[in-house]
Amino acid sequence: MLVPQSLLALFLLASVEGCIYRRDEHGVAVSTFSYTGTTGPLGWAHLAPSNGLCSNGTNQSPIAISSSSTPTLSGSALPVVTIPEVSAGEALLENLGSTLEVVVNGTLKLDGVDEEYKMAQFHFHTPSEHRIDEEYFPLEMHMVFKSASGGVAVIGVPFDLSDSGNSTSLLTTVFAPIASVASPGSEAPISAALNFDDILSAVQKGPLYSYSGSLTTPPCTQGVKWMVLGQPLDIDVKTYKAVKGVLKFNSRYTQNAPGEVNLVQYAGDGTATNSSDPTGTGAAFIA
Repeated sequence: MLVPQSLLALFLLASVEGCIYRRDEHGVAVSTFSYTGTTGPLGWAHLAPSNGLCSNGTNQSPIAISSSSTPTLSGSALPVVTIPEVSAGEALLENLGSTLEVVVNGTLKLDGVDEEYKMAQFHFHTPSEHRIDEEYFPLEMHMVFKSASGGVAVIGVPFDLSDSGNSTSLLTTVFAPIASVASPGSEAPISAALNFDDILSAVQKGPLYSYSGSLTTPPCTQGVKWMVLGQPLDIDVKTYKAVKGVLKFNSRYTQNAPGEVNLVQYAGDGTATNSSDPTGTGAAFIA
């Protein structure tokens, strides 16, 4: 039934707008931020007092991942993710204006962490928000998990265009009703069952790049445990073009390396102190 999914969204997502979205009691809550102009990433900090980290946070996401220096998880250090199959017609594809989202159940266990994370939702960005060795990908899926104590963990899965025309089965199913969600605030039932086996198999094989970052949307809350799959999965051209036709562009620009000065702050005066430029002269930032 559709009602339990809606109630689940209200219960899990609380009042955080951004990488963790909430669903309005009367339908889909449309985001108040965008990716263009003064309501875009450079202006997010001015949209609400709670968005200050968007312009001054020093552990912001997404980042440019380096295969040679970004920490990786493999073997027993990989997270244990469980997402039960969702029966046909029980899930909704929702257009929040800022992304396409699906609310589902699931759990995440991190190595060395006693607390369990519960899945809130998964959503999409085009182009990918993370880059790997400077390469971007056409699409990135974010699976968002939240713990009882308020911790947030996100698994990022990049997708690349398939030369053979193959596509990850979950994407084919999720985006089947995309023509019905072309307008922000719209929603449509997903008529086939959602099976996450292909996604979870890739996550369990790894490697996953891991770092502490932030929500990639307002309020840009930090302390998010990021895990990004190192190898992209497939999406066919037809499906991708349909998704891009609705999402248009919804990717935050690449942030500075974790611990470094926020690029918005640096652009303002060019003299912000950071770990590689202790004098505050900006000499370490060479274009």
